[in-house]
Amino acid sequence: MTEFGPHTRYTDPRIYGLVAGYAWGPHQRGMLLGTYPWEQTQSAASIVACMRERGIQVARDKAGTAWIHMDGLPPDDPMLPTYLAQSLFE
Repeated sequence: MTEFGPHTRYTDPRIYGLVAGYAWGPHQRGMLLGTYPWEQTQSAASIVACMRERGIQVARDKAGTAWIHMDGLPPDDPMLPTYLAQSLFE
């Protein structure tokens, strides 16, 4: 998933995948997808706490847009599927 609404900016869309599987409510999921602004709410606080525990940096601008960044995500390796397939059948 790489298309997000105007209220969330991920430096790497894989960050979304790290937190998408949690049991978020519809409002929290809308914030993660960028369809809702990141206002000062308990929903926002719980998402930010979860992300920060995982080393993900979250900042919010005055317009309610969240900027979500994480150093240390490895770059995509186009050869990884090939290596995995070879190791499974050896």
